[in-house]
Amino acid sequence: MTSNERKLMKLYRGQLIPSKDFEKIKTNVSGLLSINRFLSTSADRNLALVFAGQSTDDCTAVLLEISLDSKCSDTSAPFADIESHSQFGAGEQEYLFSMGTVFRIDRIEDIDHSCVCVHLTLTQDNDPQLTALTKYMSIDLHERYDLTTLGMLMLETGDYRRAEQFFATALTAAKTPGHRARCHNLLGMAFENLGDYDRALEQFRFELKIHHQNLPLNHPAFAPTYSNIAVVYMDRSELDLALKYFRKALTIGEAATKPNHFELSVYHNHISFILKTKGHLKEALVHRKKTLSLRQLCLPPTHPAIAEAYNNLACIYQELNQSNKALFMHEKSLEIAQKSLPVDHILLAFRQTNIGAILYSQGKFDDALMHFKESLRIKLKSLDPLHPDMAVTYNNMGKTYNALGSYEKALEMYEKIVELERASFVRNHPEKLVDAMSLLIECLLQLGRTDEARERILEHYNWSNRTLGYTEQEAQAMKNILESIINKVSLFS
Repeated sequence: MTSNERKLMKLYRGQLIPSKDFEKIKTNVSGLLSINRFLSTSADRNLALVFAGQSTDDCTAVLLEISLDSKCSDTSAPFADIESHSQFGAGEQEYLFSMGTVFRIDRIEDIDHSCVCVHLTLTQDNDPQLTALTKYMSIDLHERYDLTTLGMLMLETGDYRRAEQFFATALTAAKTPGHRARCHNLLGMAFENLGDYDRALEQFRFELKIHHQNLPLNHPAFAPTYSNIAVVYMDRSELDLALKYFRKALTIGEAATKPNHFELSVYHNHISFILKTKGHLKEALVHRKKTLSLRQLCLPPTHPAIAEAYNNLACIYQELNQSNKALFMHEKSLEIAQKSLPVDHILLAFRQTNIGAILYSQGKFDDALMHFKESLRIKLKSLDPLHPDMAVTYNNMGKTYNALGSYEKALEMYEKIVELERASFVRNHPEKLVDAMSLLIECLLQLGRTDEARERILEHYNWSNRTLGYTEQEAQAMKNILESIINKVSLFS
């Protein structure tokens, strides 16, 4: 195949994807999508649409449209025309992509009400740091049994019920203690993902019992089992028990002849979150510092987990009122993320927001506004216009404009928040809409537009009753809230 042919070529794959997994793809436009197994595609778009099916409550019908550009000629993740070997026979024009292929998510568009098209481009990036990162993240192949492999694929795609079935079948065929322990472990993971925490704990305890019968008490295999038990206790908000088991995992992991530095960093990270939740900030800080140092030992310098560690450290420093240290950590987190993520990746928006928030707290409003604007730019490209995070950014910009005395610009931001909250109103959270209106009214008062403020309160009251269909009790509650705002207005009259 010539490079020109590849440049013009488009391949397709249709499939149902669990809706929560598709949401992750939606928020990663301009980001990368890595394929960890062989991917079958077709040059026949209509045939791929047949395989896509129709969306359901739990799954989204997706057509992957893959564009192959001229850079594909020397890619390290090749594809091949396998029509002559295809199980579907001639006509499908089947092409197979190898494991490890990386695509860039260009854009997402609706085909109709029942199917979505995700436009992908086959990419190759020669940046040495990204190459190191990709190489590291590709080292994820473990020796597995056939049925557990299928179950793991189900876990990865969010089909936890089928994963459970595969693992249960594998358990009945398991012939060695090690295999039985692994099956119990995987069953526990499936139940944990299903939210069935009692059965998850039962499976992890079965695994623990097998370890006790066959291994010395300080064997490294105990560490991940204790960690899994701790995760379930975290899910159940039993933080003391979770902390106990994470510490058990950490003690065993640290005593291993060849410690797994990344696993140790995970244990330290979990411990720090529990301690932070319990208010033990200084102790949590020690564990977050250890998390960072361990990840720096075993990961490429631009790995997202290192950026996350800096971000988590920053959060502790913020709560300890050490804003300069928090700012430094957030800036390091952003610097790493910018080297490993596309310029419009949504995670960068959150990092920009974190920096802006600290600068705002330090009274550096112009600098804060710059970061909030960059966060907004990214979110406008990556998120739905009605996404709740849009309101957060508009609010940040509004209060910053307000602090700068730019009340007209602040008013623009608050108008956007009200518009967004009205469009995405949730009946069991009416306070968000009331809060948005309060910001708008206060801004009008600062501009001396008291009559307009009164008019907006009345308009909002009428809109609420007309559009939201409030009951008499709900309408009265809204009226009481609005009257308190009117009283506030009267102070400025």
